[in-house]
Amino acid sequence: MWSLGDVCIYQHENKVYDLFVIEEINLENSLVTVRSSSYTTSCYFSDLLNITPENVKLLCENDKITSTLDSVDYSYFATKLNTLLNLPLSMVCFKSSIK
Repeated sequence: MWSLGDVCIYQHENKVYDLFVIEEINLENSLVTVRSSSYTTSCYFSDLLNITPENVKLLCENDKITSTLDSVDYSYFATKLNTLLNLPLSMVCFKSSIK
């Protein structure tokens, strides 16, 4: 079950996967409002993906995420994903390990 503030992976309308945070949950119609860095939308619970090693690989196809991580301290994000996935840090880095 998803909760407010959970981080998830969701596919934009343009078929690109991104990290989102759950901002609102409507149990009556099973809709959630999710927000990424530049996009907010509503979707069904079934459209959300958990953060797993397999699903994180989908993020590598998102040029916006990889370029953002290149321009900031991406090790911070890799450390956060490492905590969620319980993987060695070298397996989480976006540069080349997951591709």
